[in-house]
Amino acid sequence: MEELRRLILLRGGTCVPYVRTKGVLDFIVAPVLTLAKFREFARYKVVREGWVLECVAEDRLVDWRKWRLRPEGEGETGLEDFLRKGGERVEEEVEEEVEIPPSDPPSPSARRAIAATQSLLRPVAPRLAPTVIEQGAPRTDSVQTDAPTAAPRPEGTWDHYFVHRSNHHAAHLMKSDQFRVNNTSERGNESGFIDKFYQNSRLHHLSTWKAALRLLVAEARATVVARVPTVLPEPGAQRYFFHVDFDAFFVSAGVASRPHLKGKPVVVCHSSGGGRASTSEVASASYEARALGVKNGMSLGRARQLCGDDLETIPYEFDTYQSHSLTFYKVLLGYADELEAVSVDEALLEVTGAVTARALAPEEAGVRSPDPAIQLADKIRDDIRAETGCEVSIGISHNILLARMATKKAKPAGVFRLKAEDAQAFLADLDVDQLPQVGWSTRAKIQDVFGSTVCGALLSQSRDALRRALGPKTGDTIYGFLRGQDTRQLTPDKERKSVSAEINYGIRFRTQEQADRYVADLGAEVSKRLKSIGARGRQLTLKIMSRHPDAPVEPPKFLGHGKCETFNRGGAIAGPRGTATDDAEVIGAEAVKLLASMRLDPVELRGVGIQVTKLEFSAGPPKGQGLPDDDEADSPPTEASVEGEMVAAPASPPAPGPPPAPEPPSDVDSDFLAAMPPSIRAELEAEMASKRKRKDAELPKRPGGRHKYAHITKQLRPKIKTTLGNKAIAELPLYSAWGKRGGSRSRSHSVDPAVGVTTSTTDSDSDVQVVEADVPHIGDFAVSTLRDLGIDLDVFAALPADLRAEVVQAERQRLGLRRTGGKHSAKAASPAKRTKSAAAPKIAPTPAVVAHKPALFGARDTSAVADVLTRWVVTCGAQPADADVARVGKYLVKCVHASMGGVDHVAVLLRHLRGLAGDMGREGEGEEGEGSEAEAGLAWWSVIERLKAEVDAAVVSKFGAPLRL
Repeated sequence: MEELRRLILLRGGTCVPYVRTKGVLDFIVAPVLTLAKFREFARYKVVREGWVLECVAEDRLVDWRKWRLRPEGEGETGLEDFLRKGGERVEEEVEEEVEIPPSDPPSPSARRAIAATQSLLRPVAPRLAPTVIEQGAPRTDSVQTDAPTAAPRPEGTWDHYFVHRSNHHAAHLMKSDQFRVNNTSERGNESGFIDKFYQNSRLHHLSTWKAALRLLVAEARATVVARVPTVLPEPGAQRYFFHVDFDAFFVSAGVASRPHLKGKPVVVCHSSGGGRASTSEVASASYEARALGVKNGMSLGRARQLCGDDLETIPYEFDTYQSHSLTFYKVLLGYADELEAVSVDEALLEVTGAVTARALAPEEAGVRSPDPAIQLADKIRDDIRAETGCEVSIGISHNILLARMATKKAKPAGVFRLKAEDAQAFLADLDVDQLPQVGWSTRAKIQDVFGSTVCGALLSQSRDALRRALGPKTGDTIYGFLRGQDTRQLTPDKERKSVSAEINYGIRFRTQEQADRYVADLGAEVSKRLKSIGARGRQLTLKIMSRHPDAPVEPPKFLGHGKCETFNRGGAIAGPRGTATDDAEVIGAEAVKLLASMRLDPVELRGVGIQVTKLEFSAGPPKGQGLPDDDEADSPPTEASVEGEMVAAPASPPAPGPPPAPEPPSDVDSDFLAAMPPSIRAELEAEMASKRKRKDAELPKRPGGRHKYAHITKQLRPKIKTTLGNKAIAELPLYSAWGKRGGSRSRSHSVDPAVGVTTSTTDSDSDVQVVEADVPHIGDFAVSTLRDLGIDLDVFAALPADLRAEVVQAERQRLGLRRTGGKHSAKAASPAKRTKSAAAPKIAPTPAVVAHKPALFGARDTSAVADVLTRWVVTCGAQPADADVARVGKYLVKCVHASMGGVDHVAVLLRHLRGLAGDMGREGEGEEGEGSEAEAGLAWWSVIERLKAEVDAAVVSKFGAPLRL
């Protein structure tokens, strides 16, 4: 090793004897590694010692992939490969491919270096069987590797995908400069390569439609007309989930307008020619074609070999697919209590109300099943068939997992209900990879650890065993799935986490300048997508697919990517003043910089993808790395949309402070106060007197002028990530009710009929001026009570009478208030119950003894605050911002001083944070990557220690002793 170090240093290199910071490494040289180290260094260039000596001999950096260090048993050797003098080369089928020639024999100086280090650099043989070293040349691109891998390959690839190993036709065409300019990525988007790709990409259409469908569901939920009656079920009653899926959607939509093709093997693909050598990819196959062995993703040539001349091809019809998908969802919305859009042809819905109503209704004549759930499913299938001409299959069960599994049994064109008592037997014979969220990697881990992937055989494994093998989250999920348990709920309003663009077709470059230009143009495409949904991002990830050394230059699929190695690298992006950005130049420049850091040969690139994460949406609160602001509704709006016009915030807005605490009940029992110790009673009386003086000053001010109703607009926006404009939002039911009442008009002075008293709406006035001695009310509720609860009076007045009580009750529960019959009780303040007495002395209101905990992002009770902290830890990742840590510390100290029981509340939260940090550290053990999860866990432990120190200082000052966890 000392000789290797000398050779590297003499040529201007740098040697690091121990790996402390992997980010600065270009190569890792090692004769052997443990499996754990292989996983840790999976994203780095780990080579054997022979690579260094070959670089020295040729005086250049040779292809490192020939000397890649691999786990034992894969046939790799060390310096013996470098010393091989001969050996036969396996010729490729395509003569035009560019091969990497074998290395020249080493120079005499290199041979002396080899001899000097031979004893130190000899490879370690496998433990189970000795390695037989044979003479030959280093492994080159022309060597085929057909050895089976541990994990099964995804369906539709490699073994049954292609007819020939390489594409002769593509290799010939790539010699033409004109062909490369018109059909590859060499000129970036200058020739419209990126735009044309997405115009014809079915995956792009599917992802775009899926986002549109989620918006459709959000809009239609309030206006859709129910197709069947629904009944609110009893608490704890059986729930019903439907998983509805089109049968071979693309084929079904095409055959519906071609009745002569029904019953024949049919596939959807871009090409209809090419005979049995066509490499066009099958997007969808009919069940008749599947019966003959055709699979989605297979090449058309291979499909023709299986089906013969009977195979029919039809083209893509994107307009038809979109129309059928919209009809599909409109039908389902008429039945669903709740609906989640899975894809353009698949949906999950809860129909408990409709099934309950059907069970209570009289029996209908001619029904196909006595089961009301199956009756409802049959009606849904009939409706979809009548409007689209296509068949769907429906799986029914009491949770999402089993409903999905039941659909596999229902296909094609059927209905199947999987009951709870039958779940264990149904799942026992299935392979674990048929469960949701289980891919080939997870399956391989299960096989390695437990020796079986059959669900029934895995039932004997404990929860702890699965957690150790798969990690805490995945282990818990699989443990429940094996038993048919699934606590997931439908999420119709999933928040978008990323925006990306990826192309792995036609990616061919000859120079680094061409690759850089293309990456920058793809960054502009990502920028365009960000702007279309009103989002900006803070993190960028570049994904590069590079041709595998074993793969041919031109893969079987025409201009496809073939077998590749994948590299990912990420970096932060920011606009002016460090804000999130959607700027094309910023995104493109960062992507080009990341590409340069990978040091890959541009000729070998076969796929490029750019993903932007940590999104912040202009239509809602930013979802960046930091904590969300506390109680946004209580702070003045900084940017609001009023009547379609954007109102900008001041250049330097004041920092938002904590929300005002709700006014506590004022009816303090005098006997209770008198029974308290003199010192505490005196302290409470002084505090009450001080609060009475500050009462009016502490009430939240209403925004005035142009910003007057901006906070109402914000409250009435849908509670989802949406790109709805102001006009669309104004058409929603609650917003319309407020708008019709005249809330969008700015008034300087008015009489509010709902309140019945004169109100002032100027910037300087913030409270209701009471006329005479009467107490103002909205319906049955006193205005003072509503203000104390933090309820906006204008919004409350626009609500129907039957909803007002529910709103008040919900706010009381949130704030922990109790109806005590005093001034703050709606009953006591009701006009029908009030009596005037001039002789009755007026008693000043007295604050209650109970003090309420401060809020963190609107959360006050322990479980709600714990949820906020969980989101903080998950979102921030490795290192939280100092400002966020300071905010949490300030909140915890406030809790210590603010209320009785606050110390217990703080202790629970600190234990919760400690558990999150522990989980993060455990998840990083043994996983692939850089060990970043373990490092993140250590970073969070230091944060917790800092918070604990701040809390201890407050606890010691109040109680004389530190907090014990």
